[in-house]
Amino acid sequence: MIFSLAAALLALGQVVPSVTLPDDRGPAHVLPRQGQPLLVLYEDQEAAKTNAATRAIIAAYHDPLGNRAKVDVWPVADLSRWDFWPARGAALRHVQASAEQAHSRILVDWKGACQKAWGLRRGVSTVLIVGADGRVLFMAEGEETPEQHAELEKQLRALGLAPR
Repeated sequence: MIFSLAAALLALGQVVPSVTLPDDRGPAHVLPRQGQPLLVLYEDQEAAKTNAATRAIIAAYHDPLGNRAKVDVWPVADLSRWDFWPARGAALRHVQASAEQAHSRILVDWKGACQKAWGLRRGVSTVLIVGADGRVLFMAEGEETPEQHAELEKQLRALGLAPR
């Protein structure tokens, strides 16, 4: 019999285990925060190329000032394959430049903490929405379909967000 040590992908309604990740400037953040809905876009360098449409939807609904009180929004960069010297510094500078360009902060997953806790796959873009109660409201991996895009927008509106 073969046993897998990998966690299973989170399912709708499941309570999300918490993870603690530093942002691109260093301070650590706990995801999800209790009582606060959460939207996460988790991807590495390769996965970022596959979901321009999903990122456009999230950007259309993301008003950092107006929505921050309603929903915790975090892009998370999977840098687990770059966690060695000298690549670590170059990878972090790339993330910092992306954060500056987006006028945002980006969480950094150096050790694959989200992969382990949430069952995410390396090299695959993942969108996760967690309700204020800590349960999964929406989760999609890989290149999303038009149906998943419609459900993503429905969930964002249900959280009280409106497109800009």
